[in-house]
Parts: sequence; structure tokens; C-alpha cells
Amino acid sequence: METKNKRQIAEMIQDEKWNSKMAALEAAWRTTIADTQEEYQKDRAELSEQRQSPGSVRPRLS
Repeated sequence: METKNKRQIAEMIQDEKWNSKMAALEAAWRTTIADTQEEYQKDRAELSEQRQSPGSVRPRLS
């Protein structure tokens, strides 16, 4: 009986470690997505500025 309890405790510890690792991975993933979206928005704003600035010439598509 004691061996079964030890095994259950060991499994619970492993599950907790797994959950912790997955939570950290998810947080890192969400941060990466947020950073990418922020960079995308900055790039779009910069492009929009360049298109609207006087004297800027758009290349012709042939």
C-alpha cells in the first residue's frame, strides 16, 4: 500500500513539473507572438509614413 502511495506522489510531482514546463513554454510563446505583432504594427506604420511623405517615389511595377 505504501508503495502505491509513493508511486502516486511521484506521478503527481512529475505532472506538476510537466504543467510548470508547459506553462513556461506557453508564456514564452505568447510573448513571442506579442513581440512579433508589435514589430509588424511598427513596420506597417513606418511603411504608411513612407508612402505618405512628400517627395517619396513609389517604384513602378512593370
